[in-house]
Amino acid sequence: MIGGNANGDGIINENDGSEYWYQEVGQNGYLQSDANLDTQVDNRDKNDVWFPNRGKSEFLPQTGFNNCGDVLIDDRDGKAYNTIQIGDQCWMAQNLNVGNIIPVDTDQTDNPEIEKYCYDDSEANCDTFGGLYQWNEMMAYNSTPGSTGICPDGWHVPTTGEWNTLLGTVDTQYDATSGEWQGEGWQGYDAGAHLKEAGLNHWDEPNLNATNSSGFTDLPSGGRILNATYYAIGLESSIWTSNKTTPGSNDAWRRGCKFNTMEVSLYYANLNYGFSVRCVKD
Repeated sequence: MIGGNANGDGIINENDGSEYWYQEVGQNGYLQSDANLDTQVDNRDKNDVWFPNRGKSEFLPQTGFNNCGDVLIDDRDGKAYNTIQIGDQCWMAQNLNVGNIIPVDTDQTDNPEIEKYCYDDSEANCDTFGGLYQWNEMMAYNSTPGSTGICPDGWHVPTTGEWNTLLGTVDTQYDATSGEWQGEGWQGYDAGAHLKEAGLNHWDEPNLNATNSSGFTDLPSGGRILNATYYAIGLESSIWTSNKTTPGSNDAWRRGCKFNTMEVSLYYANLNYGFSVRCVKD
């Protein structure tokens, strides 16, 4: 058991502070955010326990992943991810955060290590928003749609079709078979509102009508663009699909939400952009 996991989700990250420490600081008693168990919630809990443990995870011994809704433990690094059943699919409810951080001005390469970008080159941002990956790195240099890529064993990078199924499940106007999800642009009626984390802990105002009723908990992780800079944290999400626009293309499709709309985007981007990754169960 590792100190600092105030909200009990198995992961020590910024949510433990925003949901508990900042709410309880100054109070006395064995409260959720009393990380050092001295009956006082103060800076010692934050500076001595929570901050040093950010990015770590805690879990009871278990034999693999059993049911959707269980916490998924990545055997490669011990990181823990919430999971959620949405219709017939089981999704990770957090962005993938695996690999070693490299600077924004360095391309990810085909080598034995998984490489990631962290917004502003800050590991703390990866702890909260997940890593950012170029498409080939995410796919583990395999261009077949639906491949495992850098997802944990038993999971894979979702295809555009699997994304359409997800969106058709959560949108109140358009189902998965609708032509609404085809073509480029902003799509759907309110799918984005049901995918986005509610409130303003991470999203900028107004985070329009966000309810996270799906449990997907989409975060505004921004991205890394071709001039080797980061952009749009707090404003929008960009999550890769495993489909190129056409075989052999230098572009691939990505989905995303934005702070000021309930719709969901479908746009293509150059493979060397750095975007978030969600994994779906095989």
